[in-house]
Amino acid sequence: MHSRLNEHISTNNILATEQYGFRKDWSTELAAYTLINAIRQAWNSKLQVVGIFCELAKAFDHVNHDIIEKLKYYGVSETGIDWIKSYLHNRRHS
Repeated sequence: MHSRLNEHISTNNILATEQYGFRKDWSTELAAYTLINAIRQAWNSKLQVVGIFCELAKAFDHVNHDIIEKLKYYGVSETGIDWIKSYLHNRRHS
C-alpha cells in the first residue's frame, strides 16, 4: 500500500514542492539547504528575512480518521480507501 500510495501521490503531483518529509530523496538535509540558500539569496539582494518556526512533534501523536475524505479528494480508489478504513477501525493511540 505504501508504494502504491507514494506512486499515486508522485504521479499526480499532489504534494507541494515544500513538502520534504516522507518523500524519497527529499531529506531533512535538503530542506535545510533549501532554506539556508533562500535566506542567503534574500540577504544578497538586500531583502529582510523573517522566520517563524513551530514545533509539530505532537502532531504525530494522533491518527486523523478524517484522512479518508482527503484520500477520496485526491483520487485514491475505493479499494484502497476500504483497506485503510479497515486498518484504522477501532485503532487507538495511548
